[in-house]
Amino acid sequence: MRKLLPLAVSAVTVAVLTSTSVQPVAAAVPTAAAAQTTSTTVITPNPWYEHTPFTGWGTSLAWFANAAGRYALSDDPDARKLADDFYNLLFSDAGLDLQTVRYNIGGGNASDTTDYLRPGAAVEGWWAQDPTGEAGLYGGSPTSYDARGELLDQWDPDNDANYDFTADASQRWWLSKLQADQQVKNWEFFSNSAPYFLTNSGYVSGHWRGSSDDQLAGDGTETGSTTNATEKFAKYIARVTKYLSDEYGITPDTVEPLNEPNDCPNCWATDGTTDSPKARQEGMSVKPDQQARLIRDLREALDAQGLTTREGKNRVSAMDASSSQTFSSDYLGSDNGGNGYKQNVDIWRDALGQINTHGYGDQSRAAWIRDIAKSFDKPLMQSEFEGDYSGTGYDPYDFTNAINFADRMNYQMAHYEPNSWVLWQPVEDYYNMEQPPSTGGENLNWGSIFIDFDCQTFTRADGSTVFASERRVDRLYGGVDANGHVRADVPACELATNSKFNMLKNYTHFIQAGDSVIATDSLKATAAIRPTDKSLRVVYTNSDSASTTVKLDLRGFGDIARGATVQKFVTTQAPSDGSTTANTLVHDSAQDVAVDAGTRSATLEVPARSVTTFVVTGVSGVSADAASAIDGHTYQLVGQGSGKPIAARAAGSAIAIDSTAAASAQKWTFTAVAAASTRPTDRAYVLSSSDGAVLVGDSSGVRTTAELSVARAKSDPSAIWILNTTDGTHFSLVNKAGVQALEVPGGATTDGTALALWDSNNGTNQAWTLRDLAVSSATALTSATPVGRAPTLPATAIPAYRWGSGQPAPVSWRLPDASVWNTPGTVVVTGSATDAYGTAFDVTSTVEVGEFTITDPASMTVPVGSSLQRLVAQAPSVVDARIGASATVHPTAVTWDWSSVDPNALTRTGVVTVTGAAKTLSGSTTIPATLNVIVVTATDANIARLPATRVDASFTEKAQYTAENTRDGDRGTVWSNWKPEAGADRDPWLSYTFDRPYTLNSLDFFVGTGSNGAAESPVAGIAVQYLSTDGKWTNSGVSTTQIQTTPGVPTTLDLSSLPRTTGVRLALTYSAGGYFTKVGEVEILGKIADSADTATLAALRLGGTPIDGFSPDTADYRVAKPASGLPSVVAIPTDRDATAAITPPTSASPVATIVVTAANARASRTYTVTFVDALAPVNVQTTVTPRCVAGKVTLYVVSKNADTATATVGWTTAYGSKSGVGIQPTKSSSASFTTRKASIPAGTVTVSATADGRTPLNAAVPFPATTCAN
Repeated sequence: MRKLLPLAVSAVTVAVLTSTSVQPVAAAVPTAAAAQTTSTTVITPNPWYEHTPFTGWGTSLAWFANAAGRYALSDDPDARKLADDFYNLLFSDAGLDLQTVRYNIGGGNASDTTDYLRPGAAVEGWWAQDPTGEAGLYGGSPTSYDARGELLDQWDPDNDANYDFTADASQRWWLSKLQADQQVKNWEFFSNSAPYFLTNSGYVSGHWRGSSDDQLAGDGTETGSTTNATEKFAKYIARVTKYLSDEYGITPDTVEPLNEPNDCPNCWATDGTTDSPKARQEGMSVKPDQQARLIRDLREALDAQGLTTREGKNRVSAMDASSSQTFSSDYLGSDNGGNGYKQNVDIWRDALGQINTHGYGDQSRAAWIRDIAKSFDKPLMQSEFEGDYSGTGYDPYDFTNAINFADRMNYQMAHYEPNSWVLWQPVEDYYNMEQPPSTGGENLNWGSIFIDFDCQTFTRADGSTVFASERRVDRLYGGVDANGHVRADVPACELATNSKFNMLKNYTHFIQAGDSVIATDSLKATAAIRPTDKSLRVVYTNSDSASTTVKLDLRGFGDIARGATVQKFVTTQAPSDGSTTANTLVHDSAQDVAVDAGTRSATLEVPARSVTTFVVTGVSGVSADAASAIDGHTYQLVGQGSGKPIAARAAGSAIAIDSTAAASAQKWTFTAVAAASTRPTDRAYVLSSSDGAVLVGDSSGVRTTAELSVARAKSDPSAIWILNTTDGTHFSLVNKAGVQALEVPGGATTDGTALALWDSNNGTNQAWTLRDLAVSSATALTSATPVGRAPTLPATAIPAYRWGSGQPAPVSWRLPDASVWNTPGTVVVTGSATDAYGTAFDVTSTVEVGEFTITDPASMTVPVGSSLQRLVAQAPSVVDARIGASATVHPTAVTWDWSSVDPNALTRTGVVTVTGAAKTLSGSTTIPATLNVIVVTATDANIARLPATRVDASFTEKAQYTAENTRDGDRGTVWSNWKPEAGADRDPWLSYTFDRPYTLNSLDFFVGTGSNGAAESPVAGIAVQYLSTDGKWTNSGVSTTQIQTTPGVPTTLDLSSLPRTTGVRLALTYSAGGYFTKVGEVEILGKIADSADTATLAALRLGGTPIDGFSPDTADYRVAKPASGLPSVVAIPTDRDATAAITPPTSASPVATIVVTAANARASRTYTVTFVDALAPVNVQTTVTPRCVAGKVTLYVVSKNADTATATVGWTTAYGSKSGVGIQPTKSSSASFTTRKASIPAGTVTVSATADGRTPLNAAVPFPATTCAN
């Protein structure tokens, strides 16, 4: 037997990294920065969208509690200690700290039925046993298997004598301890099966395999009959609940009579014979219509016991279907002749207090189940989930199990929005999990905590005792010998945990009862806010094999406090030679990160294959940047899949997507509908068009009606639309009456397509962007004009909304007197405009009067090996120009001179400088312009696979066939857009959008395969569109109808003709007769240019004047202070993708500091400009004397240094020059310049002089006209 691993972990030692600040240096030397990780993931929480109040993560008690409760009640101190340690792993701060608990009310087999269930599964029933009938409890009938029919008739649920209130002591030990600790915030009592005599088979494990009978006897319509098993079972649960409530002071939040009741014909089936039944656990099948009656009967029974729904307690919950598909079958009655919950709504609507469902199997209809809960104002609990998600057999170290499990948790939290999320049991029978089938085990990775369920006290030959597993003793250690002893090496029962235990702490320790789970845009994350301490908690799963940078985008929060910080708690795989709990919630305070107040974000690195919890302190409220729907506001609703807005038509007519409709038809006013007390955070609205007509939906379609006022519509379910989101950005609108989402049928994109209702499917054809039409401002307008010329003011202004910019609106300007244009300066002109939706807004344009004097250097980044031809094609056609010292830039046309560019310079990294001529305002002259071409290394890559790439589709069949499958690197996984042909996706497409522009080379398209390995419904044609700079999809002219249908063989399209773009969309054409397709993989191949490490300045100016002697390689400058004030500092990086952070000078510290950080953040460079007091000029006195020498004029120049510092002097004449002459204080120096002419006109000699601590001298010294006699 393998050695049990210890649970205790000493304090994790984390290396605290110290860092030395990079100080400004005299020389502009690049400094190294931290190496980049492979990718960046942005997570954007939306605090406006809160899920229903969260009451905690939880567990059912049941098997483990039944088994281990016996240990707590044992006389063996080792057993009691084991039980206490076990309890702490589940419910203490050091353990999982679970806060929701489901107590299992057992059914109980007949007195003469030998236990045949798995260890722990035989939870005792609460009915009183009378094995022989001698006690006369049931008219002389024994509580035997054969007398089950008589017992059904004789057992009286209203007679306490028919109950055994001493039952289930082992499981009740947990109730007592949990209640004493006040650990539980959400209690549920539930049943897996009715008592054996209320079932058809006579066993609690299900009907006889192959039987068509349901397990719960009868059908619940036997009103007033003593054989109404449905009614008796309801009363049984209610009476046990009453007893437990009185005994332990527990008022359950919910009571659930069912567990996976109609999952399949033989899910709950008993094998064998009456002499030797075989099954693993309790289970009971019940048809949906009988379930509805059981819910009603249980509500009545609870009320009869005084367990009314006061303060939201004692509610009935149901139905605990195993998967979203089986829930659907029960709700629709599709496996019961159409006789389901939907058809019996009047029976259960008022009786049911909460919807329960499980997280197993197909979860594609999870959002639809959420819709049902919201439409009926019922809370929803994900009440059971567990499993082995590694497939490797028992391996406590395997972190794949933890990662895959976390992915499912995130999905369920986003799509169900549950009030609690509950594990079936985080505990498994250790022997059963660890051992292979050959020794009676299953060898699986279910559960998180392991303990043998069959421990008992054994005696060794030396008289000592060991609390050990009976199966281990019998099967692995030779059993008990003839003397009643076990071997000395028999191990004591111990506890073990696996990687899921470690991972679960990232959730259970940081998101707890009372927190509010909120939406995020990542299905790899679950987020919650804790208003009591103004914190945000985000649990993120990095399943990649490389580390990643996570950026938390916090712009949705209204207030970010000064000092707001982010801590990270990281869980990774434990080393296989150490404790299984190692590497759990590792926190290094040296890696805490301050929230950037400017960007309202924080960036942190997380390791490969990890689960990380980020705790952000100092965030609260909701900002205008958070996607939301505000009561009374008017919105445009734009389809995520279609890109088209919803437009109203005449009242009574169907609505449609229509980008050509009048803007007024695209306006929808949202009027909030009060949320039910049972779901206080739900968002629901009445939508009305611009003419006041109300949007309604029913089986005949979706239309507007003038017959309902908005006030009346607020109480009409057909006019109430529930707002949902799984990404915090796009919303679905679910009709409360129809429990269906507003959608574009088939994912169509054609204008005029009428909208319809359909079950929520997570498709982009049901997702809408809400664009608030309140104008927040107008785009700031600037213009420039030369002196004496009236400006040409912009004809339109672009209104700014919370979500972005709208369509240009014509402006009516109020022009000033024409004389204002005759004087250089700035003139502000006001005007007004009305947007397309009829909203008026004010506009201003700041006009600068003057002439362009300087341009800002431009830049572009290209990969090594780029051709000069591509460079010419992609170079900017305009540059930014300025008038004097203005901070405002104006675009002006530029012509580049490519003649001096050596094509070979593009074959190596570096900076290639191109000169040009920019047009001035007057147009009569040009001014110099500069373009810095940054040449960087490049990598060939599949851009579709980059983490920042987003894939969308016209429609997705279900979550299993997500469009993400087309970029996961696995050509065997597929995207499918299958729908019934009548509602097929008629305009199929796949789009891939990037975080920045890329130069693309080609695209490989792989068909999807079916179960037989052959291509399934391959497309007949592909046309490529790209995202143009205006954000619109544009036909590229690249297409093909030559599709490779052999699996694994690509259809290749040449994309080299496309401009650099931020996205590609594939418009697909079906084969003849086709109405859906499957796509295996799309590989978009291109060059990824590395970010440049250039960290220099291309220009450094004071106001509009370049600093004398500026060079990118010179770091420090000293300039004289002006007479008043300090000038603005303008710093422009060589690479415009780099950043230049300027710390301006002040009177107290007259030094400007400019830190340039390269685009790749790997290098930085610091420049300083020091302003010094104005200095006296160098005191050098100069005379110039013309003399005649051999008939020619010679100029004699004498300079005397009348200063106290050594001066460096130079003279410049029309006849020659001399420089660099050093003159000591009080000394003189001279020079002569021969003119070689007999006669010269009057002129000047320019004298320049410099000296430390002095202002340089530049003076013109005159001399007279001179003629020499022959």
